[in-house]
Amino acid sequence: MEKTRIDLINAFKKANKQRRRLMAAKNGFKTPEEYLTSLLTLNKSTQTPTKTHKTKVSKMKGTFYIIDILDATGSMDGGKYNNSKEGIIAGIKDLASRKDVKYSFVEFIELRKALNKPLTDIIPSDVKTSDIRFSGAIGGNTPLYKTVYEVIKGINVSKDDKVLINVYTDGGNNTAYEYTEMAAKLLKDVQKDNFTVTFVATSEDLARIKKDINIDDSNTFATANTAEGFKMSMSATRGARTNYFMSAEVGTDVLKGFYKKEGVL
Repeated sequence: MEKTRIDLINAFKKANKQRRRLMAAKNGFKTPEEYLTSLLTLNKSTQTPTKTHKTKVSKMKGTFYIIDILDATGSMDGGKYNNSKEGIIAGIKDLASRKDVKYSFVEFIELRKALNKPLTDIIPSDVKTSDIRFSGAIGGNTPLYKTVYEVIKGINVSKDDKVLINVYTDGGNNTAYEYTEMAAKLLKDVQKDNFTVTFVATSEDLARIKKDINIDDSNTFATANTAEGFKMSMSATRGARTNYFMSAEVGTDVLKGFYKKEGVL
């Protein structure tokens, strides 16, 4: 049985400071205070968990396309890359019970020549994470905007589908600059419809990304440029995905507010 709102509030009150920070990050909030506020302001109807799957009414008619894009350049080497890898594997396992999801995974380095072949539109339960050939941060420049542009251009979905693209990087774009304007225009167009594009990066890189390619602040998560920072970021993304699914299924607009509730930025 899922925890009710009151259970979550009580668990938060009993937790110590470190545990509260972890709970907040897992659910996509920057601070424990923001997480508690969200619990206190939830609709009271959420206090009673759904008794059976049959009583659940979903307004989502299409398919969820979930795409992870991971920076495999040399600066990610070590704990940052390894923790991102473990977070992605855990995220795939989170999705395994869903039959309404198609999952893709892409790594990028110089000219996007990663060692592994991208996973494309796979049913999560069919993904064998042990068979994914992670590149392991092998070097090269950071074709961030080129990668995002090409991934989006390769997606073919209907108006009933929703696309969630989660990008993880420790650096800004530093090559293939001709794609900056192209990516910005494409993102502006698709984010009006059914695409949600998010970024995990350092504060400095996020400032540049938001300026360059039309990414809403509420869809960004600033990470410390450390192994622990990326570990926390992956946990926050997994928690935010849970909220994303819940919101989309009841017909709430999910184009913005993936990491930060609108009005609490």
